[in-house]
Amino acid sequence: MKIASLLVLCGLTYFSALAQVTSPFYYDDYWQITTRDKAVYFRTSILDTAHLVFSGGVKDYFRDGQLQMSGRYQMRLRHGRFEFYYPNGQTNMKGNYDLGRRVGEWLYYYSDGALWQRVEFTDDNFYIWEYYDSLGNALVNEGTGRWQNSYYELDNPKKITIEGEFLNGRKSGEWKCYDEDGRQYYVEKFRRGRFVRGSVVDPKDQHLVGYDSEIHNKIPNPTKLHVTEQFIFADEESREQYPHLEKLEEFEIAEGTEVGVQPEYPGGMQQLYRFVANNLTYPQQARQKGIQGKVFVQFVIDKDGSITQVKTIKGIGGGCDQEAERVIKNIENWKPGYIDGEPVRVRMILPITFSLGSSTRNQSRASYD
Repeated sequence: MKIASLLVLCGLTYFSALAQVTSPFYYDDYWQITTRDKAVYFRTSILDTAHLVFSGGVKDYFRDGQLQMSGRYQMRLRHGRFEFYYPNGQTNMKGNYDLGRRVGEWLYYYSDGALWQRVEFTDDNFYIWEYYDSLGNALVNEGTGRWQNSYYELDNPKKITIEGEFLNGRKSGEWKCYDEDGRQYYVEKFRRGRFVRGSVVDPKDQHLVGYDSEIHNKIPNPTKLHVTEQFIFADEESREQYPHLEKLEEFEIAEGTEVGVQPEYPGGMQQLYRFVANNLTYPQQARQKGIQGKVFVQFVIDKDGSITQVKTIKGIGGGCDQEAERVIKNIENWKPGYIDGEPVRVRMILPITFSLGSSTRNQSRASYD
């Protein structure tokens, strides 16, 4: 009996080892996979080749060997302490993830080491307790004051800015999202930390369209995390240069540039969110257990606009994952993405939020980060 048990244990260890490789990944300026001679950053980590996800500890470095990020992956997701650094070695930001979600206190710094802001993350919300300008002036003190955050989105060269007021750590009054050219994306109203209403500018006719769920893009994760976790390659590179990624399916990702057009749902994203909200039913099991949170569903929009390969990449259980997938599979009439005038297959991820915050039949809403 003891010998049999030992053989089984050895077998499991053997196959586990076959499914993992330790190999450096090299990245360009945009954190897309490239070759060593073109690398601006590089990563050391264990790759689970059976599922094509990073496993265990991960460290990213600048070209000169200075640490850029350290963290850990568990169950395919960021978990535990993560720290990011400037090229001069100063801490950029640090905090904890709980299976992919930022939780608790995160501290953000300027490159000279001075504190920039102290943020508390909880569920799908965040609270600002301290916020300073580059001269050390307190713009938000003890959770009260005016806050602003600017960043760049993937494949969008224009800087996005979010600004609004905090009162005792919670959002208050009017909040705006706009780009560096002054183009307004949306306006939202808050009262005592609660979302009241919002309106988004329709890019086609520039009319304001109302919506009833907060858009969660105000303090996004670093873009590099999305790019590296999706194993996005630089245009000139080939998967043949990374044999351990041979199982990674080849996708033609529309970039939204002059020669790329993203897939489009009739009426835009707000109509898509309405479709999801109107067709989603809160699973009884999840309701009884008080399960809430975001389900991240990945799917492919094919060249004819049909949806294929629907799967949950981060779930919350209680039947919510299956319900989110069911609704996504029923979305029809997509316009496909294009590159150089030719339709292409595009992989997309839609986060769907399940919330027990109201008494209506469908308690879920779709939003994006």
